[in-house]
Amino acid sequence: MKRICKILLVPAVVTMFAAQLVSAASDGRSPVIDRNRTASLTLIKLKENDGHVYTGSGKADAQVTAAGMAGIRFGALKIADIENAAGDAAYGTYFTNIDSSFQSLLQENGITLTPQTIGGKTCYETETLVQAVNSMNAISGEVPGEVKLNRFVAGHSATNHMTPTGADGKTVNNGLPLGLYLVAETDYSAYREAAGSGAEELISNPSSPFLVSLPMTSGDDGDASYWLYDVTVYPKNQTIRVPKFIVSEDDGKTLLTGGDYEIGETVHQVIAPDAPAVLHLISDTAENRAYEEYVVADEMEAGLSLKEVTAVKVGPRVASPASLDDFASFETLSLNRDYRLLAGLSGETPLSASNTKGSKAFRVELLASGLQKLNALTYGGQVVVFFDALLTKDAKDGSAEANKNTPTLTLKHVNTSRASIRGNTPEVYSYRLDVKKNGLTDASKASFSVRRGTAELSFIEESAGVYHLLDHDLDAAAQAVTRIKPAANGQLRIRGLDADTYELTERTTESGHELLKSVFQVALAGVSPPDGMLRSATLSTEGASTALAVNKGTAGVTVRNRVSLILRTGGAGIGLFLLAAFVTAGAGLLVLRAGKKRRTR
Repeated sequence: MKRICKILLVPAVVTMFAAQLVSAASDGRSPVIDRNRTASLTLIKLKENDGHVYTGSGKADAQVTAAGMAGIRFGALKIADIENAAGDAAYGTYFTNIDSSFQSLLQENGITLTPQTIGGKTCYETETLVQAVNSMNAISGEVPGEVKLNRFVAGHSATNHMTPTGADGKTVNNGLPLGLYLVAETDYSAYREAAGSGAEELISNPSSPFLVSLPMTSGDDGDASYWLYDVTVYPKNQTIRVPKFIVSEDDGKTLLTGGDYEIGETVHQVIAPDAPAVLHLISDTAENRAYEEYVVADEMEAGLSLKEVTAVKVGPRVASPASLDDFASFETLSLNRDYRLLAGLSGETPLSASNTKGSKAFRVELLASGLQKLNALTYGGQVVVFFDALLTKDAKDGSAEANKNTPTLTLKHVNTSRASIRGNTPEVYSYRLDVKKNGLTDASKASFSVRRGTAELSFIEESAGVYHLLDHDLDAAAQAVTRIKPAANGQLRIRGLDADTYELTERTTESGHELLKSVFQVALAGVSPPDGMLRSATLSTEGASTALAVNKGTAGVTVRNRVSLILRTGGAGIGLFLLAAFVTAGAGLLVLRAGKKRRTR
């Protein structure tokens, strides 16, 4: 099974060696190689998803992004001398004095170099040598050809071992004799890099060995070729990542890195780890084998719990998934045939559709049938786990702290070491509303109902004056109330709210006081993408609006009842007084987003 693009090197790694016969430039540049010079080779090691397309001119590229990979070692072995083509009358090359051990390695693997005679010299054209290296890289088997090439360079006594790449991915070898060099990535075991949000990434495969001519011909925009003695090359690695997303509430398919939710709401999540066609370590004795283990796990903090694993799919790798549509063509795997679902991060307790609720960790383990389908993806694939989590009554809210769950991928090929890697952690936030009820001797005599849109909300009382939204899946519904009341001192806290509008209506109050005449609406607005901070909170009643104080993810409002002039048991009230409502949100934040679609619990 051949892996995809172990090295996504610039096309010039092949084409820059094509025999070019270009007449001497009129500007006086000589086609003759300066034998009194030495050359330098600069390698800048980049990630596959660097996003920049390199010209392959052999020159340093000023547009390199910050995607350098540190700690990687290369070796450069001179395997041939370089000669001018066409009797030194034009820019172009051929190669002589091929390293005998290199030729022997090719012959052992059924590859024969066909020489030519030019000017009485036995020589080899560029394309002949490039094709030989490409053919070696393509050989599969117990020890693939590219691994043999890699080991050949690593173990050769004449190899120039370059210093490990730095934080910018760069390593430089100066003072090299002119000639044709076989370059190999000899060690990448030190690379394990943080990829943001607590995630890691590993190298799935080293770059395939490749050829570099020192010097090489180069030219820009039709300019006549000339000799480039300081050559820069940009080999790339495909890395293994475990990207994880939250599905947008608004359109049900856009993949996001976070969201805000009510307690009891369902958070649709997606884990989409890479599944390279081959994972091999250079130090191992047998490489290029199929997967024998592939396990995707997820562990949740106290504020989240598993509701259901809805699907597991496999398909060709999507480098940067952005929507559920990216996985539309993926094959859906079958529970207990292609994979099994297990509770926890260790142990063998099986889960099924009927007993997943409330689990704090789970594992999806591919079985033989699922591994076979994954291994059939010759050029590498992706396993996608779709699952629903619940934001529970234990959620962090109002403090701008995130509720998190972290994915992990464990994978292993036959006769290779097991590797584990953490994925990124999407962040789930929730808000709260603090109401201060003034003007009553015993504020616990007052009570409120709360609506969101047309739905009357239910709550669970945690303590005097403290409530959280009912978690329909985990709370005992029999204990739910639809009327909430402040503590005797007037403090009322409502936990686990979303970025939405809530309508409060006073239903009872202390004897001798008027009911608040009007309902009042509190609109909570976060930022996009959410970070747990309220951008603003707005109080509206009887057509008038005012801004409320916000502290991180908590909004506050203070209200007072008037003393009744005529004691009553009912009737129209006198009005709502606001004692404290002011703006604390900073300027320059994002505009309030439109009301979200509510999710099915």
